[in-house]
Amino acid sequence: MMIARPGVSCGMLLSTLLAISTAASPSTASSRESTYTVLYAFGNQEGDGVGPSVNVHDRMGNHYGRTISGGANSAGTVFKLSPDGTETILYSFCSRKNCSDGEQPNDNVIMDKRRNLYGTTQAGGKYGQGEVFKVTQAGTEKVLYSFTGGSDGGYPVGGLLRDGAGNLYGTTDSGGDTTEWGSGCGVVFKLARDGTETVLHVFEDNGSDGASPEAPLIMDANGNLYGTTEAGGTHGYGTVFEISSSGTEMILYSFANGSDGGQPLSGLMMDTSGNLYGVTFGGGQSGCFYYIGCGVVYKLAPDGTETTLYAFKSGSDGGNPYGTLITDSRDDLFGATTDEGNSSCDENYGCGTIFEVTPDDRETVLYLFKGLSDGGNAGGLIWDPAVQKDTLYGGAYSAGAYGDGVAFSLTK
Repeated sequence: MMIARPGVSCGMLLSTLLAISTAASPSTASSRESTYTVLYAFGNQEGDGVGPSVNVHDRMGNHYGRTISGGANSAGTVFKLSPDGTETILYSFCSRKNCSDGEQPNDNVIMDKRRNLYGTTQAGGKYGQGEVFKVTQAGTEKVLYSFTGGSDGGYPVGGLLRDGAGNLYGTTDSGGDTTEWGSGCGVVFKLARDGTETVLHVFEDNGSDGASPEAPLIMDANGNLYGTTEAGGTHGYGTVFEISSSGTEMILYSFANGSDGGQPLSGLMMDTSGNLYGVTFGGGQSGCFYYIGCGVVYKLAPDGTETTLYAFKSGSDGGNPYGTLITDSRDDLFGATTDEGNSSCDENYGCGTIFEVTPDDRETVLYLFKGLSDGGNAGGLIWDPAVQKDTLYGGAYSAGAYGDGVAFSLTK
């Protein structure tokens, strides 16, 4: 994760983080304990992964995800978790010479009708700039595309979207326009089933149209793509953007790192009226992770009006939310914070929470991570009400019985 200084290019991203002083809009928090269950503690077997996320499930109740490190070669894994808690490592990365099969898978994996899994690694591949991969249920991995770090992009950290025709869409954190600083601000790409990559948009090297996209895309019924950039935009603190089906980019909102939030590291959710919902890692009220702000839950209307639904307070309500929001039939929003809450995790920045935000902007803490055997620092949730009823699933990348994170469920 990188935080950008306002007004500078992607080639000059800061290694330090900036404090903010803008007060966030009022919001209300409460607490309600739910039934939390550890499904699997990572580090339980030789060659196990470290730092899990749980991304998708099948109709037989199996859950699938990735670990960013660990595995047979300490380069991450793709795993399957059966309903009885048995973990199967489907693939350990860096199993080939020079990690040509990829290393460090990041963000989500997705599944097709045949239960093949697709994702990205932020490193490795033929050119060491990351790749798009496919892993079968039998554990066979195929590299679908290796990024060069040039005009095609490099370091894809945001996961994938798959359309009905089997095309894959994603973003890269760097590459694209490398004319001025040599690294580029990233691209939006499409990968056809035959492995042909098409760059749909190149983020300009000055970051004016956004920079460093780090989250999955979503698509509307007309084929328009929506996403976020962690940096760039008018104020340098990230954007929400739209790429039309014809390839035209429009900035829907530029974050100012004030009460509106800043550094949106997570993806978007769209309702039937075209409103977009998301979280920002920073901005909002001051404090939290390196004093960049505690983050907010926001709504972006089709006319570009942004509303802060909840601003985290650097306390038991959590801070620095991460992961795409999910919703239920009552329009309640559910998500996870990586920090705050209990202070015993992540160098005392906190263990994080699982939260709910109602349409009247009230936040309820559904679970407060303790950083013990229950894990800590969750990275997003999944939920399919048709299959899972009132139970949310996710991964926490730290703590747990063996210190390598846990997969969990939460019945709300």
